[in-house]
Amino acid sequence: MNLEEYSSYDAVGLADLVRRGEIRPAELWALAAQAVETVNPKLNAVLELFSDRIEGLDEASIPEGPFRGVPFLMKDVGAAEAGRKQECGSRMLAGIVAEEDWELMRRFRAAGLVNIGRTACPEFGLTFTTESVHSGITCNPWDTGRIAGGSSGGAGAMVAAGLERERKFLRMCGRDSCASTAASPSEVGSASLEASHMDDTASTISEVP
Repeated sequence: MNLEEYSSYDAVGLADLVRRGEIRPAELWALAAQAVETVNPKLNAVLELFSDRIEGLDEASIPEGPFRGVPFLMKDVGAAEAGRKQECGSRMLAGIVAEEDWELMRRFRAAGLVNIGRTACPEFGLTFTTESVHSGITCNPWDTGRIAGGSSGGAGAMVAAGLERERKFLRMCGRDSCASTAASPSEVGSASLEASHMDDTASTISEVP
């Protein structure tokens, strides 16, 4: 499978290919990484790819959930994963590593999703534009001289980068405590789905309509 073929499927379609044995999860992770590497230099939307996971995760360890093997990216504030950085776009938290999984991350893993990296956000997710001294400015893929909104601007920019090429590059998770996953899609021309609510926050998976 090449990137063009990969981009023609949504998460359900990719999971179905894995289930039918037509592609291995590791091939999907490599294609997702290729998508990031294709557009991220101009966007600054993805802070980190987990190369150790992309290249070395044991496929047999992935739960048999409905999205088994499908790669996605997590916003750098919100649902933390044990052993991975969560800096919240802030110099004050630079290098901070989560000690345990959030419940949402445990549910994502149980569904078979594979987190392959972190997307940019403003400091502590507090503004409607994704730029910070720590992480820099995230650009709009339609016009890199414009903002990508926030606070889920990294996620929104990566989804829109696929739309701009008539593709579905990646599936994202943002966090909508202050309308951030509504604001960013409105800036970049994508959409978001309110998937569930946990306490006072809504955990949102941004997806191409």
